[in-house]
Amino acid sequence: MRKSVITAHQHTVFEVLGDRFLHEIPGYQRPYAWRTEEAGQLLVDLLEALEQATDEPYFLGSIVLIKPTGELVGQVLDGQQRLTTLTILGAVLRDLATAAQEKSALDSIVYIEPNAFLNQQEAIRLKAHEDDRVFFKESVQRPGATAKAQPTSKSPIT
Repeated sequence: MRKSVITAHQHTVFEVLGDRFLHEIPGYQRPYAWRTEEAGQLLVDLLEALEQATDEPYFLGSIVLIKPTGELVGQVLDGQQRLTTLTILGAVLRDLATAAQEKSALDSIVYIEPNAFLNQQEAIRLKAHEDDRVFFKESVQRPGATAKAQPTSKSPIT
């Protein structure tokens, strides 16, 4: 019988969107549902936190994952909307960046390029809900995708 352990850890956004985690939205969760208002409010909150001259960390909210010990991929139980929106924001910033180093760093928030030297396999940081995967791949994860005028698949964002 497998023993379950519940632990809580505090991580920065950089860590959550960095090399220590890959996220998957399981099929039993609802698809991405935030509208422009909710995503905009998250952006306003982030910008206000950046403007404050304080050493106190900004609390973005909880993200609850089921992540077996030793595994890289965690299933997102709570925090999907924020995590997805942060990924979209990273993709937009990547597509707006003009310097190659900035583009590459921001792309790593969304996509992991294969690298045989580092024994790194190709992966995406966030495997969207099954109802959103085609749109997310075409309109967010592919470099330059957020700069397209019209996605080829139906947008879940209204």
